[in-house]
Amino acid sequence: MILGQGIFNSDGDTWLIQRKTAALEFTTRTLRQAMARWVNRTIKNRLWSILDKAATEKLAVDLQDLLLRLTFDNICGLTFGKDPQTLSPELPENPFAMAFDTATEATLQRLLYPGFLWRIEKILGIGSEKRLKKSLKVVEIYMDDAIAARKENPSDDLLSRFMKKRDVDGNLFPISVLQRIALNFVLAGRDTSSVALSWFFWLVMNNPEVEAKIVKEISTVLEETRGNDHQKWLEEPLDFDEADKLVYLKAALAETLRLYPSVPQDFKYVVADDVLPDGTFVPAGSTVTYSIYSVGRMKAYGVRIAWNSSRSGGCHRKGTDLNLLKMATTLWLLMLDQGLVWGRTWLTCK
Repeated sequence: MILGQGIFNSDGDTWLIQRKTAALEFTTRTLRQAMARWVNRTIKNRLWSILDKAATEKLAVDLQDLLLRLTFDNICGLTFGKDPQTLSPELPENPFAMAFDTATEATLQRLLYPGFLWRIEKILGIGSEKRLKKSLKVVEIYMDDAIAARKENPSDDLLSRFMKKRDVDGNLFPISVLQRIALNFVLAGRDTSSVALSWFFWLVMNNPEVEAKIVKEISTVLEETRGNDHQKWLEEPLDFDEADKLVYLKAALAETLRLYPSVPQDFKYVVADDVLPDGTFVPAGSTVTYSIYSVGRMKAYGVRIAWNSSRSGGCHRKGTDLNLLKMATTLWLLMLDQGLVWGRTWLTCK
């Protein structure tokens, strides 16, 4: 499968090595610089031009699709140093991205449907199993090229770092394992980030009072650090010190994830008989499912931001250049700041 022995699908010492390596690397200065480099370039040269054209011509845009392409390009660059360039003015279909989506969907179907169904499809070479086999070939060829490139020219991406690490037996990770490790990070960093950002902007669009506070906070910080010349505000994205001062923005993001978590529910398999803290017995072989979406809406957690999530309205808001500029500026600093936070938060939860 596409996950292989990556961090999502491994346990014990194999999982621990990957978690420790990733957790350590996500705190290093070089990785912060790499993330800033990838994010800055993608947003400034691609997303900004797409949004600017949409504002000028008063066109509606599929924001979720743009964010998905943005996070996919960024996480691929951060993970193995290759830019698929799915976020381009023409919004092209990328073979690797399409194969990755197909393989992910087919793998999910193995979990949703009875085991005998996908096993029969695999034996006969039909249906989702046929698509999975074809898509995995495309993904593996792409990853083989990425690994070969990193062997010749190591960089500061995650793949280069894992190529220097050793497994529990003291051996270097084989190519097949490196492929799955990298793909796990792509899976973790793409959908989760784009979904969170999509919900965030949907909530902002439907809560103008919150939007005003966010813009005011950004303006206040930029005025303190860059003066009153608004042109200077847009020349470069916010640096880490400036982003750290955006307390309200971070609270709004946290509240978005509480109301609309990127992973609304999760489940765990029970490998041995156990007893939960409340005394519930769970036998080996069973599955425990928990709803992160429901837990986040429990009254005991309170409400920190006055999102009015009951308001109706779509995401196709016809805004002026100023409104779109607010969105793009917020997104620019948001991805720079929160793009690093997701990794540490995800690893902590994992």
